[in-house]
Amino acid sequence: MVVSLPPRLRPSTYNHNVLQTDSFLRDEAGDYHFTPERAAEAKLWICQFIKDAADRGVCRRIIVICGCPAVGKSAWLRIQATSSSDGTFFVEDLLYSPSKRAEFLENLRSIGVTLPVEAVAIERDYEVAMVSMQQRADGFQMPVAVMERYQSLYSRPSITEGFAKVRVLINSYNDATGNGGYSIIATEPPGGNNVSSEVEHPE
Repeated sequence: MVVSLPPRLRPSTYNHNVLQTDSFLRDEAGDYHFTPERAAEAKLWICQFIKDAADRGVCRRIIVICGCPAVGKSAWLRIQATSSSDGTFFVEDLLYSPSKRAEFLENLRSIGVTLPVEAVAIERDYEVAMVSMQQRADGFQMPVAVMERYQSLYSRPSITEGFAKVRVLINSYNDATGNGGYSIIATEPPGGNNVSSEVEHPE
């Protein structure tokens, strides 16, 4: 069954294969409103969107992008996803813990999605991420206590959780100087890298 997505959960404007949970948490005016219920609903819509695409043969591979707030997940996607045309669907969400990632994978399995799922975890110096959060162009600023909570609960994904491949990237970009970028610091299985080892951070 093909399910129509709410207008605010349309795929990204720069790549129809990019699905971002945050897009569901914005109202028609573009303002950000988070509730656990809306976030949970967004994840289910995303899984259904992937299921429909997989049934049509459009989606052949899934990559989830995880990490704490303001580490640069969206910026990395703008680099990688714009050139992707191989049937890869990207899902951007925090997915900061094994339990959150297990819930997402189970949501896919429960509706019959059997495609391999890879994970890309993006990490960044906490103080730099805090500064980036305070300077967000959309005006949304996550409270310090919430940032600290995510940081304390974050753990790197692993193939033992059910992922076909895991890559961990460090984002060294400095908003003040414009220097730095993304570098891969770990892969599972070892040597399982098929993205650039270092990419420029978009302006």
